[in-house]
Amino acid sequence: MKKKITRTMQTLALVLMALCLTIPVANAQYYEAWVARHDGPEILEISSNDYVRDMVIRDGYVYVTGYEDSFGSLDWATVKYDYAGQELWVRKFEEGPGQAEAMLVDADGNVYVTGYNAENYIIDVWTFKYSPDGDLLWQVSYSNPAGNPDKPKDMAFDASGNIYIAGSSDNDERDDVDLLLLKYDSDGNLLWDRTCYGWGTHSNAGYKLAIDPDGNAIVAGWAEPNPYLVKYSPTGDLLWEDVHVGFSTHDWWQEIEIDGSGNIYVLGEISPPSQGNHIWTAKYDPNGNILWEDNYTGTHDYACYEGGIALMPDGGVVICGQSWDEPSNISIVTIRYAPDGTKLWQQLEKAGYAHTSGDDVAVDADGNIYVTGFGYNYTYWEDIITLGYSPDGELLWTQIYAGTDYESQSDYPHAIEVDEDLNVFVAAHSWGDDSNDFTTIMYSQVTAIDPVEAPGVGARIVMNEPRPNPFNSSTTISYETPGSGRVQVAIFDANGRLVRTLVDGQLEAGSHSMLFDGRDESGRLLTCGIYHVRVTAEGFSAMQKLVLMK
Repeated sequence: MKKKITRTMQTLALVLMALCLTIPVANAQYYEAWVARHDGPEILEISSNDYVRDMVIRDGYVYVTGYEDSFGSLDWATVKYDYAGQELWVRKFEEGPGQAEAMLVDADGNVYVTGYNAENYIIDVWTFKYSPDGDLLWQVSYSNPAGNPDKPKDMAFDASGNIYIAGSSDNDERDDVDLLLLKYDSDGNLLWDRTCYGWGTHSNAGYKLAIDPDGNAIVAGWAEPNPYLVKYSPTGDLLWEDVHVGFSTHDWWQEIEIDGSGNIYVLGEISPPSQGNHIWTAKYDPNGNILWEDNYTGTHDYACYEGGIALMPDGGVVICGQSWDEPSNISIVTIRYAPDGTKLWQQLEKAGYAHTSGDDVAVDADGNIYVTGFGYNYTYWEDIITLGYSPDGELLWTQIYAGTDYESQSDYPHAIEVDEDLNVFVAAHSWGDDSNDFTTIMYSQVTAIDPVEAPGVGARIVMNEPRPNPFNSSTTISYETPGSGRVQVAIFDANGRLVRTLVDGQLEAGSHSMLFDGRDESGRLLTCGIYHVRVTAEGFSAMQKLVLMK
């Protein structure tokens, strides 16, 4: 992912800085390729509140699931996009109220969604399987024998395509809640169900689930007031359970990862007496023995909150979260641990905001790290911050999404993923004046004229170098499109923000050119610096860099 800045680029940057005082070179490595918004139905001219719960990236498609809240009527919604950000289908479950919680996509493109539904006031676990075209293949529900509420939180595949679902199940006999684990085959047949109440009679719940190389299911969660970890065999036998010392009802394991040797990494929060909330990271061996653990309390021992965890290629992990270093200084914290628990580095980042928080993290095959979170100033309208780090903790790039439709809008990220081509995806909830939407963002690397190929399309855009480039008054942009259809030509700044749309309409196949006069959509002259021109046609994009000098 990391792109070295050449000596030529360094020289050009120095020249531009001398002329313009500033130029965000690092931010030019990634740009906002597209943003897709899904808005649920309107009732009495009021839009629903739509919340993303999970995202999957697979084989050139983007899937998000969540729920739509219209005056308390909670309906599931699952959306499939192509790599151009076009919505291919939406599938809903409207027998609620209820909400989707987790999603999987198999190698054939079938989509599995689990959540809960409260039909006739009985809360059950429901699971759906859709074909790649969105056809419903099957749906199943699970209710415990007493008819008490059951709620899922996470799901995972094993190597045979069986589906595990973890969550919670109410138990009347003990007047508490048990951890719940279900196993289905790929045809929706329930193979077994298990409940566990964690060494006591307090409430229990499973939050995250992972399958180890031997097909065992490990569930991370909570056995009040303790973080709780439990392991089941493929046949449903309880292999072991571990209750970590906790101090309050808010102490839990919230995230889990398993390495290739079956070692288990968990991330959560623990609140010792008279102390603030600690971010807690631990590593267990396959037999449930703690190998190491570490806590993070910020630089001034204030409350800190976990965000996400991801495996590094060397077997260690990276975590992110929110660091309160003093009441007026809240930052995104990112920490990398070696396999033996050594803290390799720690970074705090605010991206120019007064307060920030880290929500999720992803890692690519080379060990580059991607973190998403949000930041806000004293207006309290949150923006999405996405960061790219090298394996050594060097901040490579920053992208900000501040919404586009509403001056007063908050955006909260929920998940981040990176694909094998190093495209970065963020799924979020956007809350504005009169619309609350699923928001899905794709960030791509600036790759000169190399097009991004959409699935199923065989031709390419040919884009020529703009002339002149650099330019100080105008430049000619020329390109060739493979077929007739809708074409968009747009100018973006180095932060990936759209500043001008030059073409958005139907064009014939062939060669096209136009003059760009260095002005934005309102006719104002742009400041000098680095920009990008992107041509999109029939699911393809091609990009060239522009350097504006005065």
